[in-house]
Amino acid sequence: MWWEIQRMKCTSNNTQEKPISLLNVHPRIISAFHKAGLHKLTSVLTLSAGDLRRRTGLSRLDVQGALEAASKAAFPQYAVDTTVLKMYENKDSKAPVHLSTGCPRLNSFLGGGLLVSALNEVAGTSAAGKTQFCLQLCLTVQLPRDQGGLDGGAVYVCTEDAFPHKRLQQMVEAFAKKSGRAPLEISDKIFVEHAVTISSLSVQLQYKLPSLLTQHNIKLVVVDSMAALFRVEFSEAQSPQRAQLLRAFGAQLKKLSNEFSAALVCVNQVTAAIDEECVGGVKPALGLAWAEQVTVRLMMTRSEGVGDETELQQNATLVLRDMEVLFAPHLPKVTTQYFIDKTGVHGDEHITSP
Repeated sequence: MWWEIQRMKCTSNNTQEKPISLLNVHPRIISAFHKAGLHKLTSVLTLSAGDLRRRTGLSRLDVQGALEAASKAAFPQYAVDTTVLKMYENKDSKAPVHLSTGCPRLNSFLGGGLLVSALNEVAGTSAAGKTQFCLQLCLTVQLPRDQGGLDGGAVYVCTEDAFPHKRLQQMVEAFAKKSGRAPLEISDKIFVEHAVTISSLSVQLQYKLPSLLTQHNIKLVVVDSMAALFRVEFSEAQSPQRAQLLRAFGAQLKKLSNEFSAALVCVNQVTAAIDEECVGGVKPALGLAWAEQVTVRLMMTRSEGVGDETELQQNATLVLRDMEVLFAPHLPKVTTQYFIDKTGVHGDEHITSP
């Protein structure tokens, strides 16, 4: 909502009200600012370098250093304190790049699995298996790194229906037999949070998720789904406000993913489309503002057939579904098929198509 955007701006403005005495600069520069009547970061950042030099009598280098220090103090999330060379020299060659999907065929299709430290989107039609795919990731993330996992826990943020705990328990039992671990141990590393409004989702992203990732070695965050809240709380007339908040949420999610080296998956719904390149006459919802935040976008669709629960309970003929890479920095636009059984989501033996 619009008030939520204003609250986020106010938080940023409060950050700028730090006293000038906190700057990491020479005391004589602080003294010069005070003599000029500049006591807050706001008073420094709203003036040009030339104005600051005239009011304080400081040199060009002193003013430049003070402005850089003030910018870092006011907006630490945007501070640039490294270079590409430093990043390359400090790169941990053992850091995992992918999270296993739990299926060798799907891993191969995705070039090793889902990207870590990136925003992966799983969009799709109803009953395509998006949620079950995400539940499976909550299990594989707990595997050791040499088995494709991240040796950590998962946070599942629900914004729609109740969390499918019965289906998860069914998958946990199968996973436990395969991995040789206790079901209770596996379930205890999956944290479930609920966000039924945009404001509650904002609280999750700003406060609860950082705390969980810090205290419980969380290596996977799932938001299921983004579209559910934004389709309800915003009208067409509020499109600019919605776009601004979507960008803010996307940036916050990617910041958490990068900071904690965690995999990030957001589920998205679909909307009708007439574009020839769209899949089955539909495309992912939320528009361009959200698409700009996404690193890897997958589309999951299912053909005609019986529903998921009927398939699982009556052992009916499994329905083949399609998974397509709509865009990714490391993959071409390809499609493969998969099916869902009691144990989870599995890639089919069909050859992928360009």
